[in-house]
Amino acid sequence: MPAYVIALGIWLLTSQSGTASASNDRLAAVKALYAAADYEAALIVLATEGVGSATDQYRALCLLALGRLDEVDRLLESLVVRDPAFRISAADVTPRLIALFEETRRRLLPGILDDRFTAAKASFERGSYADAASKFTALLTLLANEETAPGESAIVTRDMRRVAEGFLNLSEKALAEGSKAIARAARDAPQPSPAPRRSDDETVITGVVERYAQAYSSLDAEAVTRVFQGENPRPLQAMFDALKSQAVEARDVRIAMDPGGWSATVTLTWVVHAVPKAGSPKKTQMVATLRMLKVVTGEWFIVSRR
Repeated sequence: MPAYVIALGIWLLTSQSGTASASNDRLAAVKALYAAADYEAALIVLATEGVGSATDQYRALCLLALGRLDEVDRLLESLVVRDPAFRISAADVTPRLIALFEETRRRLLPGILDDRFTAAKASFERGSYADAASKFTALLTLLANEETAPGESAIVTRDMRRVAEGFLNLSEKALAEGSKAIARAARDAPQPSPAPRRSDDETVITGVVERYAQAYSSLDAEAVTRVFQGENPRPLQAMFDALKSQAVEARDVRIAMDPGGWSATVTLTWVVHAVPKAGSPKKTQMVATLRMLKVVTGEWFIVSRR
């Protein structure tokens, strides 16, 4: 039996401490074993380590050297899902592992971005603005590292960033307004802060809904996003480009103000007369529900539609 394998057995019995120093020693031992081409022994040492990007990188290296490709794929997938911002250094691993990692990351990243955007938007719609701001900030940090990618993926990333920035801005405004409302309540106690005038807010909301319908009638995706910051303009404009003309009406508009007066639910009947560039004109109508939020300037915005 090689001397370094015997030394490994003795070391494993004496270095089970959870300190950072012991962890660094184990990683150094893994690198030495990998350099000596004793991949099984390196995996034994790595089994004493927890989950982490550095240790998973060496696990993948050893498994790849042993030809255990299915395990390499599963390990790289878990690494990307856990830390999509992680990038393997070319100085530390083989070109083959880098290629496998990058292919796995390209395959999984669009779904990860969509999931994170959906989770952040769900927090926003629940009124959990601090959580939403935190999630949108983390998403934007991840997106910032992807916009240099070539081709269609960079365009999609820029579109998602634009929408995420809009939601982050609304979340931060809602948080700021909430903090101001708390401060006013504390300063003016026991007198409560006056609630926003319902009739004025309803007039503004009605105007926003009318501008929303008019933007659809004008086939103007940018005008739509000015009142509905959660809308993605690219697929919307593609839909508009297929039409010769369109007339949209928002009928039977009913507004339900939430307690406090800073958000509202609007139900309406959405009536569309569309004339496509190819095919027959169509008339449709459906019941729609809009969630709306008031920001510190007194403006109202649509934040979701279903």
